[in-house]
Amino acid sequence: MNLLRWLGVFSAAVLATVLVSSGAHAAEKRGLTLSPVRSEVVLAAGGTKTGKVTIINNTPKDMQVSLGVESFSATNGSYDLKFRPAEYDWVELKDGKIDLKPGEKTVSQYTVRVSPGVSAGGYYFAVVASTMVRSDMGTVTLRAAMPMYVTVNSGGKLRRDSDMADVKMPRVVTGEDFPFSFDVENKGNVHVSGKFTVRVDSLWGSNYEQSEQHAVFPGSVRTVGGVLQSPLLPGLYQMTYGYKDLDTNEEKAKTTYFVSLPLWSIVAAGMLVVLYTAYRLYGHYRPRK
Repeated sequence: MNLLRWLGVFSAAVLATVLVSSGAHAAEKRGLTLSPVRSEVVLAAGGTKTGKVTIINNTPKDMQVSLGVESFSATNGSYDLKFRPAEYDWVELKDGKIDLKPGEKTVSQYTVRVSPGVSAGGYYFAVVASTMVRSDMGTVTLRAAMPMYVTVNSGGKLRRDSDMADVKMPRVVTGEDFPFSFDVENKGNVHVSGKFTVRVDSLWGSNYEQSEQHAVFPGSVRTVGGVLQSPLLPGLYQMTYGYKDLDTNEEKAKTTYFVSLPLWSIVAAGMLVVLYTAYRLYGHYRPRK
């Protein structure tokens, strides 16, 4: 028990150190940021809506920020984003350039005007801020983007059609944790904002689950995955995985099974085999009185 407690304290200390280091490293990289993280706009064809974006200078130097609008799409299952010139001139920025002092932030306005007669569906833009800054390594370009999901809800039907593939994971788990992943394909014409959940249950009740939110864009496949903690006790376990569409509340889920054989249980089984074999041999060959 003392050993387990010591391991728990040690693991917590290591985790805290990693989190602090990761946070510090991320803070060092924050030079130019936009807020909010993303914008969602729902309009009918021909509609107009205004919004605001905050530009923040997180560097110790003055900067001149250029603002522009681009389109983007996901390039692979890991959802690396590819930016390109805007396909439609729907997003108009009030400011093209902004001067910011160190630590300063400012709010800029934008207007979304959807062209009349366009088809219903999702259209994806990004407000992109960029600047050139000098450092010890020379001049570098800083870029930040605020994705903008524009949903046109007229001129046809919004088709929400998505499905997921079977999960990829080991069927026999022996380590402290194990990886999993499954693909979600969006066959519709608008993005899916989903809450993706994976739950592990034992034969005698609920065990644990983890959830995270993602968007899946039309015509793309997103790979959802991670690492789960292995159950402490050996046995047969059920894993339920799926997602809930946050716009429609529709849920999709699948189940699979795996066997957990923790290392301690394998060692214990081996020791029992050795003891039983020794007992049988001793009982068979011991001298008679």
